[in-house]
Amino acid sequence: PTIGQLFNFSFKGSPVDYKMGIMAYRLGRAEVLSGCGVKNAGWDGIYASRGSTINAEGAIASGAGHFGILATLSSTINASGADASDAGEACISAQSSSTINAEGAIASGAGTNGIFVSTGSTINAQNATGTLSQAKNTLTYQGIIFQA
Repeated sequence: PTIGQLFNFSFKGSPVDYKMGIMAYRLGRAEVLSGCGVKNAGWDGIYASRGSTINAEGAIASGAGHFGILATLSSTINASGADASDAGEACISAQSSSTINAEGAIASGAGTNGIFVSTGSTINAQNATGTLSQAKNTLTYQGIIFQA
């Protein structure tokens, strides 16, 4: 699907009621247009898992309760210029051999790290804001975060 709307969630109440914003699962695909997406998702704002791809250049995934933008299990998210700020955990996270292109993204105000890489993943964070989970441009077993 193509998402051409900005949704504003409210994650009040019990944590079991917290919901994902935009999700692609098991080779799923989605496109989020610039200026569109989900604010204040109870769990993750934009989430791709199990070989899925989401194109979200300029999208909004701010204020998420867990991760603003999360790619896991060999997925890809293209989120250049996206706003994933103020997430409860990490603003942008690539896990389990995934890739996120987040050039110029906003990843500030995170509960832990603005940009978090783990288990062999890659994040392009050129000109992005936010703290890093490891030294930039350094390959580790967790992966690599490219940043000038």
